[in-house]
Amino acid sequence: MTVADGVAGIHVALVRVVSEWTESDVQAQIADGVGVALDPTGIRAVYLLGLSGGAMGFTALSERASMSRPTTSKLVTRLETQGSSSACVRDARSRCG
Repeated sequence: MTVADGVAGIHVALVRVVSEWTESDVQAQIADGVGVALDPTGIRAVYLLGLSGGAMGFTALSERASMSRPTTSKLVTRLETQGSSSACVRDARSRCG
C-alpha cells in the first residue's frame, strides 16, 4: 500500500462519514435524542451559529441559511422558547453579551 492509497482510503472514509452525518434524518434523530425538536432547517441554523462562534447577526443567519426573515424570526423564537440554543442571534429582540 502506498501513501497515495492510504490518503485515498482516508478520503473515501471521510466523505462517507460526512455524507451520513449530514443526512437530515440522522441529524433529526440526534437532536431528538437530546430532547431538541428541530426540523432540518433549524438544525442547519444551529450548525451555522456554531460555525460562527455562537453568535451571528440576524440578517447573516437569514442569508446563510437561505431563509426569509419571517422564517428566521420564527426559528429564533422557537429556539429561545425551547432553550435549545445558547447561541446568540443579534437583533432587536436579543442581546449578545
